[in-house]
Amino acid sequence: MARMGMGSIEPPEAMAALERLLAGPVDQLAFVKTTQAQGADALGIAVHETVTAVAPAIPMIGVPQATQVAQPESAAQDLAELETQLLPLLHSQLAALGWLAADACPPAKYARWHAHSLSVLEARGMLTATLAEPDRLWAQWDAYRTVAQNKPTVQAQVQLVDATLRVLPAVLRGEIAATEVLFPQGQLDRVKGVYCAHPIADYFNAVLAERLVTYVQARIQAEPKASLRILEIGAGTGGTSATLFAQLAPYALQLEQYCYTDVSPAFLLHAQQHYASQAPYLHTQRLDIGHPPMAQDFALGDYDVVVAANVLHATPDIRRTVRHAKALLKGNGLLLLNELTDMGLFAHLTFGLLDGWWLAEDSLLRVAGSPALTPPMWQQVLAAEGFQAISFPAEVAHELGQQIVAATSNGVVRQPCQVEAHISSVNFAPAPVQTMQESIASKQHVSAAAALLEAGDLATTGALQLQLEPVLMGLISVQLKVKPEKLKRDTPFSELGFDSITLTAFSNALNHKYGLTLSPTVFFEHSTVAALADYLAQEQRAVIAPAAATLGANDPATAGEVRLRLESELTGLISAQLKIAQEKLKRDRPFSELGFDSITLTAFSNALNQKYSVSLSPAVFFEYSTIAILADYLTREHQAVIAPMFAVTA
Repeated sequence: MARMGMGSIEPPEAMAALERLLAGPVDQLAFVKTTQAQGADALGIAVHETVTAVAPAIPMIGVPQATQVAQPESAAQDLAELETQLLPLLHSQLAALGWLAADACPPAKYARWHAHSLSVLEARGMLTATLAEPDRLWAQWDAYRTVAQNKPTVQAQVQLVDATLRVLPAVLRGEIAATEVLFPQGQLDRVKGVYCAHPIADYFNAVLAERLVTYVQARIQAEPKASLRILEIGAGTGGTSATLFAQLAPYALQLEQYCYTDVSPAFLLHAQQHYASQAPYLHTQRLDIGHPPMAQDFALGDYDVVVAANVLHATPDIRRTVRHAKALLKGNGLLLLNELTDMGLFAHLTFGLLDGWWLAEDSLLRVAGSPALTPPMWQQVLAAEGFQAISFPAEVAHELGQQIVAATSNGVVRQPCQVEAHISSVNFAPAPVQTMQESIASKQHVSAAAALLEAGDLATTGALQLQLEPVLMGLISVQLKVKPEKLKRDTPFSELGFDSITLTAFSNALNHKYGLTLSPTVFFEHSTVAALADYLAQEQRAVIAPAAATLGANDPATAGEVRLRLESELTGLISAQLKIAQEKLKRDRPFSELGFDSITLTAFSNALNQKYSVSLSPAVFFEYSTIAILADYLTREHQAVIAPMFAVTA
């Protein structure tokens, strides 16, 4: 045993372990004494993880049985008809590509998509079937599409899948990015209809909201002075959040915080702009649930309820993701999930074309060809991770492709004991201390840029690259709502918080500014500010150099640049009014939390009016209640007065 790295357990050690077991919340405990790392490795013990009982635990709440929510009429029948209509079109499009044979060679990124397509066709007996001519199939689809426009349960799905079906061969050949079809010009409108103001989505959101409100009522009844903290993972545009805010309104005084999280900073700003006035307890913070929350400035066991709608499945390892979600919960805290069951061919022909659909590394736990988990698999995964009282309050409607899962944490959290921070610059984390060499290199780079730009020489690639880098950083800071000084020229875009939507918007901004025709795919090949500036200076110099020279002389600041500078000035004014150091002020913190009262708000509005020649009343700060939101409002509504104050001169 000694050679294996195993030690002998002495009686006092054994008794101490037994006492810990009896005093703790776990039912089983294995006590192993190792003298070498190889001993733990041989037994499969995760030596770099800790198991913690979070404290304080909250009361175990017996939530009353769910109140039945009316299902949308004819939804199951309408979805089945859509599936029937899509099958022959999938067959036809694959036939046009010559991909109906198992030995076809699609691009690597679509290999699994192709294999699942063949599996579906074979299971339906259509793989070797002889179908009508394509023109006839499209005519039948167009007739169905016309009828479907009057069916709210499938109207949005038909519009979305029609867009991808029309260009499916081009997408599969790599000629068009799927993101450009699903999110044209970086906009969410085409996809949003499937999740927002949709009868099926509304039904499942209503069931989730009923469970949350019932829990809140039960907690308040058990603890009249309870102050509840709720966190939502991957809130996005707020399709679920809006419903919850409306239902939680009567309990606002007993909600300490609703933490609205997402991996994309753009969605956090969206929340502040659209929901801050409705939900005074709103707090926004970036969270990537694929990584440990404690490495992202979240405290262990800090929330009474964690909500996640259509997000946990979009991670590589569902067990690890569930552990991370559990780490946010207090003991006996409630986890509420709105998750896929199976969306069939509609999902396969739309979201299945995106890389994120195929992230799962634990495919044996997922529904074939998708990242979804069946209800029995959710039951198994949650139970294995220490959740109790697992229930499925919308079980009668699982055939509609969604499920609601409710589960209670036993308070035992398994997390890495030492993790590297996954917080990128979008989190406003302190920048790491530069080494002397890095500092010298940075100063040399800035000095070279200043010398070349001062000379006005844009003819050389190097000079143009140096001018482009700060411009790119400015555009990125606008897209991701990050201060430019927090960005580094050699940080990969993937670490900054970019997603398919913000990358598309970034390419649109570049194209508009310089008259280019870039697609978002360019950022994968040239994946840092430095690399992108170098590419643009070399490959697009003929277009960019004249535009850069023109923009360099008395270039009026863009709306994004104005907003960023305005935020800085507003921070300075507030610092002066409230006698608070500027570094302690956060752009997304509500004014009500900064210490403003009626007198200081009036003084603040007077200072703004005098400085910018506007006529604001203190009431404006209740509607535009953070520095970020106020700067955005002033940039939009008072552009004619404010923009000239930030003009760039050569």
